[in-house]
Amino acid sequence: MIQSTRYDMLPAAEWSGDQRVGVGGLVVSTCRDLTRAANESARGMETEEGGLTMRWSAVKRAIMAMPLFALLVTACSESGSEDSALDCGAFEFIIPYAPGGGSDQQFRRLQESLEESLGASINPVYMEGADGALGWKNLADAEPDGCTVGNVVSPNIMELTILGEEVGFHGMEDFEYIAWTETTPNAVAVAQDSPYETIDDYIQEAEANPGDLTIAGVGDTIAIGEILAGTGVDLSYVPVSGGVGSIVPQLQGGHVDAAIFGARHVMQHQDQMRALAITGSESSPVLEDVPTFEEAGYDGINLTSSWGIAGPAGMPDEAIAEWNEAILTAMDDEAVHDALLEEALTPLEQDVDEALAFSEELFEAAEDAAPHADEIEQLDEE
Repeated sequence: MIQSTRYDMLPAAEWSGDQRVGVGGLVVSTCRDLTRAANESARGMETEEGGLTMRWSAVKRAIMAMPLFALLVTACSESGSEDSALDCGAFEFIIPYAPGGGSDQQFRRLQESLEESLGASINPVYMEGADGALGWKNLADAEPDGCTVGNVVSPNIMELTILGEEVGFHGMEDFEYIAWTETTPNAVAVAQDSPYETIDDYIQEAEANPGDLTIAGVGDTIAIGEILAGTGVDLSYVPVSGGVGSIVPQLQGGHVDAAIFGARHVMQHQDQMRALAITGSESSPVLEDVPTFEEAGYDGINLTSSWGIAGPAGMPDEAIAEWNEAILTAMDDEAVHDALLEEALTPLEQDVDEALAFSEELFEAAEDAAPHADEIEQLDEE
């Protein structure tokens, strides 16, 4: 439980993030520290009160309603509205894929906390099509005032630039990368009733019948090229632009032999598919029985999938910093962490400089894999 002592407090309207106040044994100097204090106190309540059955978010809301926290919450809200670099009645969040997919789920996990931090509603705008290019073109063209941001996915957004697609934007130059929130290995998966029990089964069939086996993906040309180079087989690529949700029925119906996407999607559709192998150098804690390509004897297959949030180029530094702070506050929530880990996603917490450096690393990795994309035989889009 919270153990508090008496503090001499300024009136809420005069309090600012520069004041340092003790809360439950923690020192609060910013509004983000306030949320962290609530998180820490909620952890204490769950630990000390063994019979407590409320969900984490409910515990935190109860703490935030306590008099000392409530006073600081009001102060944060009033101070933030005066000092904010974001003059937006509401925000738009562009999602370049269909509702229900990984990009939509990323937004939904963070939405409540982001709205609380930014003090306004955030409206999702779905703009699916052209492997995400439609949504990202609209994001790149948006007014750079901080009122419009969107979801970004790597290597998808990088690939559109690297492969010379005429999409009207550059994956690095036309965006301000605010933060990346999660990453996961990619998985090659098959339907539950597929005859291929292991990645070796699939590769051996591809060796025996070059070009006959199909593999579907969403903006995954580079990733598939890397697999072809690492395994030495010929596969036929079937691009799907509507997101992973559009691939699942194709896979389950036997229209494609396999698919590639973030390993988290295997966890969400376990009753319909199973993974044969994952990319990267480390096994997944939630897919313990699935080998990496390296463990299966195929080297150099390392591209992973990552999800982040970006705005259009030219967005003011102050607006970027405010969005980044709101994202970090949301990522502090243990419920968000738990949800990510359960879906084979690794949580990321980055300041603005770290987000830019990570973006550059992702772009470089995609560039290194890009030459293999020329080896792909591409079929008509599903």
